[in-house]
Formats: sequence, structure tokens, C-alpha cells
Amino acid sequence: MLQGLDRSFSGVMLIGFHAMEGAEDAVLAHTRSSARRRRYWFNGREGGEVAAYAIVAGHDHGVPIVMATGCTGLCREVQDLLGPQTLCVSVKEVQEDGTVTLPPQSETLPRITTAARRAVETVNRFEPYETEFPLKIRLVLKDKTTTDGYVEWRKTNKPDWPGRQVDDVTLEATLTTTRHIVF
Repeated sequence: MLQGLDRSFSGVMLIGFHAMEGAEDAVLAHTRSSARRRRYWFNGREGGEVAAYAIVAGHDHGVPIVMATGCTGLCREVQDLLGPQTLCVSVKEVQEDGTVTLPPQSETLPRITTAARRAVETVNRFEPYETEFPLKIRLVLKDKTTTDGYVEWRKTNKPDWPGRQVDDVTLEATLTTTRHIVF
């Protein structure tokens, strides 16, 4: 995650992200992989991809998330987690009947450009996301078969993984670094 990011960066923009699994106001809500991973909790608070990226950027590099783009559900998630100062541009919206409204690029591109420019111009007002370490992570997977395969793969390929299997679909780990944050 965020390869190449270091303290020389002033901010991170998350472009084309999705809201976490379970978000009712989201388009294609999922957390990391809709095929396997379902839900994450970080220190008891449910979070999706935005939370994972914010933790790594903030904890490891002292860099704030300054902007994101995605659906209205993602923008709600960004505001709830990072606060109202973090800019978010909604480029799609779920309607009451379940259909999705996708404004044309001629509308969304200027909004994205304006928000990105504003984020860069005001980057000094953003603060890195902070969380307590050690970090307790809980991951709920799709089913028992996926969980068993995941645990076996970790034993073979990542023997230093600090996690444990809680039940047929749940894994937990307590991390002292962000190295295994998305396990």
C-alpha cells in the first residue's frame, strides 16, 4: 500500500475508491476484494480501504489524506473518518430505486480538478490520521473455505504474520507496525 510514499509528500489523494462493504449508500461497496474479504475493524471501529490507507499514510509517513473521489457513500465515509476538511468528490450516486446516476465526465472532471487544486493550495491545513498502536485488526472473510485457504497461504508465505483465526470466517491480529495492516 502506498509504495514510494514518504515524509517528503504533503498529502495523498485517493482517486476512484469505493465505500466499505455494507455501505447502503454506495456503488459497488466492497473492502479490498469483493471476492474474498468482507469487512475490517481497526481498534474496534469498522473501516474500509480509506481507513487502511489513512492509517498507513498517517502512522508510517505523517502524511494526511487530502482528497478522495468515488460515490456518495465513499464521501460520507471519508467525512466520518477524516473530518469535513478532507475534500471528496462524488462521481456516482445510488438512487432510491437502486439505479446509479453517473454524471458525464464534462461535469465530474472539472469538479475533481477544482477539488485537487484546492487540496494542493490548502495542503498545510490537513493533519495525518492518527490511531493507537498496537493496532487491533479484525477481518471477516467470505466463507470458511476462503478463510482456511487464506490461513494456509499465510502460514506458507508469511510465517511472521501475527494473526489468529477466531472462527470460520474471522481473523484477528494485533500489530505494532502497519506491515500486515491488510492481512
